[in-house]
Amino acid sequence: MSIEEHISFSAIIITFNESSRLENSLKSFSKCKELIVYDMGSTDSSIDIAEQYATEVRHISRVEFVEKAWKNVIKQAKNDWIILLDPDEVFPAEIFPELEHLIYQQLNIALVSIPWKYYFLGKPLNSTHWGQDHFKARVFNRKNVEISGLIFDGIKLKAGYEMYTFPYSSGYVIRHYWIDSLPQLFKKHWRYIKHDGEARFKKGQRYSIRRQFKDAYKTLRKDLVDYKGLKDGVRGIFLSFFHAWFIWMCHLSLGYYQFFKARKLGDEQHTNT
Repeated sequence: MSIEEHISFSAIIITFNESSRLENSLKSFSKCKELIVYDMGSTDSSIDIAEQYATEVRHISRVEFVEKAWKNVIKQAKNDWIILLDPDEVFPAEIFPELEHLIYQQLNIALVSIPWKYYFLGKPLNSTHWGQDHFKARVFNRKNVEISGLIFDGIKLKAGYEMYTFPYSSGYVIRHYWIDSLPQLFKKHWRYIKHDGEARFKKGQRYSIRRQFKDAYKTLRKDLVDYKGLKDGVRGIFLSFFHAWFIWMCHLSLGYYQFFKARKLGDEQHTNT
């Protein structure tokens, strides 16, 4: 019996008005046994594009960040091995034979991480935080991982299982068409900022103005100097300052959640008891 008969993948993409990038993303999953697109109420041509390539298009309520929907959507897939990507990402289709072989030979592997390359305004980034070597762990066996649903929290292994990481030297890269315009950059990250405070608080972090200054400064210095933002000209300098601003605002989000929302929730719980 061939490896392909043992390993079947379900690819899942959650989309909202991503017609400009969706087609290339869906094409990269042509070797998957199942390709499900969950649409959150798109008003562009996303649904028409999805219907051309997906084995099924389903409709779900819109959420501010996709991690909230992960638990539910992966339960509905036919296969235990899931590939969970965003509609602005292109999966390396040539990886499938090696991926299948890896999973078949190493039964304790439950999560696979693949090199991940950011593209800004259509061009690959080689400076700042986003231009470094990144990896994305979005190939997993749903039975052997845990998902919290918190923003930026990722997918965690259950005890007894391991993650395999394909090195950059393998040549396999997920192409992440991160930002296509400056308005999109700010809109996307403002959405993250609004929810990052709650995620940080629930992970045990507490607001500190000293840490806020320290982290923003360290971020700016790293991006400009260590990650060669200065050498990348206007693009690198702009993204360095943008990243520092983003970190600063995430700390403010934590402070807002801690001093207003969390306190309010605590008061309501106390009143109810």
